[in-house]
Parts: sequence; C-alpha cells; structure tokens
Amino acid sequence: MKLNPKEKAVLAGVLRDADDLTNLDPTSLGLPHGRTLGAVKMKIADAEAGYVTLNLAGWIGHAPSPSESVMFHRAYKRLEALRLVDRVNLYGYSERTSHLRLTDAGERIARRITDGRCSPKTRSTSSGMKS
Repeated sequence: MKLNPKEKAVLAGVLRDADDLTNLDPTSLGLPHGRTLGAVKMKIADAEAGYVTLNLAGWIGHAPSPSESVMFHRAYKRLEALRLVDRVNLYGYSERTSHLRLTDAGERIARRITDGRCSPKTRSTSSGMKS
C-alpha cells in the first residue's frame, strides 16, 4: 500500500503522541489540582485507550493553513478507509473528528515509518508536503 507524505505524517504523529502521553506521569508536571490537571489526566486515559487528540500543528511542525487542514482531513478519511485509523468524536455530539486511534495494521505501519534514520517528528516535517 502506497501512502503519501501527509498520511505518513499522521500515522507517525498519532503513534508518537500516544507513546508520549502513555509514558507521562501527570504528577511530575507540577500542575495544581483542578481543571488543568484533570484535562491532562483525561488525555492520558484517552491515549492509554488508544485515542489521541488531533494535533496537526505538532505533526507537521507549524500551524496548518486552511488548505493544509482540508488536505489532512482527506488524509484522515483515506487512512480510515484503508482501516489504518479510526476517527472518532469522544466528547461531542457532532460528526466532527476530535481523536484518532491507530488500528493494529496502522500501528505496525507507523512503527515502520518512525523506526530508522530520524525521529518521528523530524520525519513527519521533513517528509513534508513536497514529495
């Protein structure tokens, strides 16, 4: 299966964010008890269940333009059609995607993308939108 650089950036970004969050200890952040700490704990619990908040700016290394947002939305839909990710809205009642979850096949491919010459963040920005 041939994936374009945007799809690879999404897979690598979801994997990296999920790994980062599941290895995070919220008490080490020094946040006061309250809403902020609760929000971090919810993100960690979501990541432990495999769900990662959409973080397009983090995955591509800059704030996305409106046209990039549209192109990446198409990438999410294609990855879902290929059964590499599940798109969900965990905390809302609309059809808008709020979280992505890698399927087993998606995780295998994402690990292959991120293993190797450079870190996932570098790879997702350097794979960047030119190829």
